[in-house]
Amino acid sequence: MTDWRDNTPGTDPVCVVGAGFSLAVLESPPPSTRDLIPDSVCYHAVKFPILKCLVQDLPTAVNSGFDPDISINSVWRRLGEFGQFLSSHFRQVFDDYAKQPDDSRIWNVVRRLILAYDPSRFIEIMLEIELKRMVALQFDGSTLRPKPVRDFPGLEALLEGQHSSTTTWISLNYDTALEVLLQAMTKAGAWRYCFDGWFAGDAAIDGARHILAKPHGSVNVWFDTVWQVPPLHTVYFADPQDHLKTCSEAKVGGDNFREGESPREYRPWLVGYVPDEMKYELNSPGFYADAAHDLCKGNLAFAGLSLQKATSLYVLGYSMPTEDTWMWSRVGGMHDKSVPVYVASRGDTESIVNQFRVRGFSSVYNLSDSGCI
Repeated sequence: MTDWRDNTPGTDPVCVVGAGFSLAVLESPPPSTRDLIPDSVCYHAVKFPILKCLVQDLPTAVNSGFDPDISINSVWRRLGEFGQFLSSHFRQVFDDYAKQPDDSRIWNVVRRLILAYDPSRFIEIMLEIELKRMVALQFDGSTLRPKPVRDFPGLEALLEGQHSSTTTWISLNYDTALEVLLQAMTKAGAWRYCFDGWFAGDAAIDGARHILAKPHGSVNVWFDTVWQVPPLHTVYFADPQDHLKTCSEAKVGGDNFREGESPREYRPWLVGYVPDEMKYELNSPGFYADAAHDLCKGNLAFAGLSLQKATSLYVLGYSMPTEDTWMWSRVGGMHDKSVPVYVASRGDTESIVNQFRVRGFSSVYNLSDSGCI
């Protein structure tokens, strides 16, 4: 095991952070990705009629041979499957949504979709919207508080950039925990998103000590669509002047739907589970042709290219599963396998260390001690 005080970031460290990072650095973190759906149904069932049916009917599903995994990534992957399974609850779901205020954005979407799709497809689409509402609710940036800096002495040095010119962060989380931590521990203007300059009127990343890429999306960016032919898609920060402000759960949904008008819909920029075929699309003709997916792909490209100049690599609170072929193929494609790799991911740390060694990395270190991630 290597002490955090002995790690050597170099001039251009790259840090990959996952859900475990947020759980480690926040005072009162949101539920884990595995518990997110059950927790939301337990405390906010009225907001999520479809997720409520899913949790309540899960014993029946298991007896029918249905995969009982309802972690958020698992549900993202199987939206169509869940749409079919839960279609029998169509009437109950509609009745629950009908209890929403007439002027609520989510009821506006329900009224529009109910006229356009059969029960299975309706459930599938609304389930995806419920997941995004749930993330907006659970990852509300105003509730995030970082732990004291003294709890992470080695991480403090990395955040302060004592040894580096620019640190690139690849955050695989929707939440803004990393941003909240950077805001608390660095000087004003020290961090930027890699996509800041891609939005009209937003600041470029020149001069920032910390650059963030968020390939899976982020709960502080709206994805706004006018459903006409062709659809008009837009992405923009919830607050261009305050990137810590996140999209309000109450504003997810659509404007009042009027006959003859093109409906407008709002949801956080969350691409859900990012399948490999979408990642491969970086080198293929467009299939997911909208602003949300383009922004996701831009972040994927930035993340992949940042690894090519990395002077060190940190894996913090991310399990680096073997099925994440996009990440492993990019890591395997790094020319210099002598760059130090530091891993702090609790129970997954030793496995990740061994995987890097198998792939030819010569300097891989375990940073997971009791005082860190």
